[in-house]
Amino acid sequence: MTTAAVIGCGDVSAVHFEAIEAIDGIELVGVCDTDPGRLEAAAEQAMSRRGFAYVAGAAGGEATARADRAAFDRWRVVPRVLV
Repeated sequence: MTTAAVIGCGDVSAVHFEAIEAIDGIELVGVCDTDPGRLEAAAEQAMSRRGFAYVAGAAGGEATARADRAAFDRWRVVPRVLV
């Protein structure tokens, strides 16, 4: 099995998700974006309903979700283009 990840979750990412899903033997294992809102929307589209509910449904006081978001905000992803 070959694995794939999508870097950048803008408008075109939906096309990439569909293309990866249509190819036998390829599994989408990751998505990445610098915008947490776009990342969450892409994850919701790419993951099963049950899997997304598990990841997105922080329980209790949501301390872990806040800590995760704070850790994510400390990372700086610098887009680069090969030319």
